[in-house]
Amino acid sequence: MLDEVRITRVTGATTGAGGEVTKTTETVYTGRARLQTYDPYERKVPVADAETTIRRDVLQLPMAGTEDVRTGDRVEFTASTLDSSLVGRVFRVAGPSRKTHQTQRKIYVEEVTQ
Repeated sequence: MLDEVRITRVTGATTGAGGEVTKTTETVYTGRARLQTYDPYERKVPVADAETTIRRDVLQLPMAGTEDVRTGDRVEFTASTLDSSLVGRVFRVAGPSRKTHQTQRKIYVEEVTQ
């Protein structure tokens, strides 16, 4: 795994005097990762007066230290040795992939584009 990610989770929010909402987060995992698209799943979603396509990719993580990653967590790529276009991209955890004898944690993710 040659990429680096930071996975965070929203833990709460505060509302300022002017009505602005500030989310509070905690870091769930920071470390190695790998993004794969060998088994993509696309779907069209209406957004306002337009339509957007959401593609589901697979994020691969080490087994150790990633047990607490959950649906809804935010994944941000912080470094990539082979694809600098990944750096700064943000994905949302859509759900886990489970199997017996798993040697790496595979998590379905969807890119956040807003």
